[in-house]
Amino acid sequence: MRKSRRRSWPWKPPRPKVAADVKSSYFAMEQARQLSELAHRRVSALRVRTTGYAPENAELFLTRAALEVQMFQADLKYCEALAGLKALMREP
Repeated sequence: MRKSRRRSWPWKPPRPKVAADVKSSYFAMEQARQLSELAHRRVSALRVRTTGYAPENAELFLTRAALEVQMFQADLKYCEALAGLKALMREP
């Protein structure tokens, strides 16, 4: 008869190094989230500001494109930080 591979109870808390890694990963994810929100607000503010102006000049177009690139980079960093946090939380 095979032994079951269930975890023994009571549950043991994670080692201190793992807990510290999860904590630092959480703070990195939170910082990335805040930067992503800031980038979204900057792009949104630029769109609101430019709606009043009829002509679309090249400088405004380039500024908006640069801000959108920063926004997408911030979103990517947030997603990477979140994935790293989830991976750490799944480790035994």
